[in-house]
Amino acid sequence: MNDIVKTNSFNQNLLLDDCALNRIPLGSSGLLSQQASLTRKNQEVLFPMARVKLLIPYTILALLLLPAIAQAQVAVVSITENLDLGPILVDGEGRTLYLTLEDGSEGAGCDEACARYWPRFTSQGLPEASTGVNADLLGLQDMGDGTQQITYNGWPLYYFVHDRGPGVTRGQASADLWYAVSPTGEPVGMAPQASDQETSEASDKGAEASAGSEADSMLSGLMDEGETVYSRVCAS
Repeated sequence: MNDIVKTNSFNQNLLLDDCALNRIPLGSSGLLSQQASLTRKNQEVLFPMARVKLLIPYTILALLLLPAIAQAQVAVVSITENLDLGPILVDGEGRTLYLTLEDGSEGAGCDEACARYWPRFTSQGLPEASTGVNADLLGLQDMGDGTQQITYNGWPLYYFVHDRGPGVTRGQASADLWYAVSPTGEPVGMAPQASDQETSEASDKGAEASAGSEADSMLSGLMDEGETVYSRVCAS
């Protein structure tokens, strides 16, 4: 029993000595409040610094990526060699670009319903021209809704929703209005249309042929009639 008392007394003396060295009164209510105060101060100092240190790498990364993001928003116009159509315009991923004859050389002939199947080819700024593309023919057309549609040789350019990948030309000659675009900015594969003069000449030739055929028919009838009269006279 005396040994246990001596041991407890020795441990208590050690603890009292340790508290005395740190100048913190054992068992006082100030111990917990002092520790809490120190903890709050450490958090106030260390946590904002930790946040700043964490944000620095992300900020640097964002600054480095800004030019790449801006560049990605600018469309690219390229040329590819299509097996059936020859050289045609495509975007930076090789998807076929189309024009519609309903646009003429200015304006937009594709309304909202049309745009569901023929989305506009847009860009944030003047598009980049790849090798073989005439940069002087590239332009932008403000659509009034915050987007800018790319034009080539004055023709607004479109995609076709059923062209599922690069090199596909399912929209070619659709409704005899939609055509792929040549490097010179003309519709590809469109049947040549006769000029007014050619149409007039063809009409005149047709009229002459019709008149000649009618004259031949009349002459043939007269000859048949003459033969009939001659045979009757000779028979009598």
